[in-house]
Amino acid sequence: MNIGELVVGYSIEAFWIGVIALGILLLIRALTGKPAFTEKDWLALCGHSRQEVFSRRILLRFAALWLIVVAAGLAIGQWIAPFGLWWLVGALASAAVAVVLVTRWWMTDDR
Repeated sequence: MNIGELVVGYSIEAFWIGVIALGILLLIRALTGKPAFTEKDWLALCGHSRQEVFSRRILLRFAALWLIVVAAGLAIGQWIAPFGLWWLVGALASAAVAVVLVTRWWMTDDR
């Protein structure tokens, strides 16, 4: 096993754990007669109300940001990964910090 197989394996396992946990939460709420997602849940997950989350403006912003992140990930994998593990880790760490900072600025309407 190499590092790529480990990272992909752990990522897939983390994804399925999240899906199963969300499924259990929704099942418990359905059995107790509560709504699947309340307004408080939307605010906790997204920071916006349900109407704002499904507005065209925020969905277009999210799609544009998602395409930029995918393009940056592909570029890092294509051009930086061949230089070695430390270059890859440094590029991914700096990209993660940039994404967190840009997302907070890009997804708010207070600009």
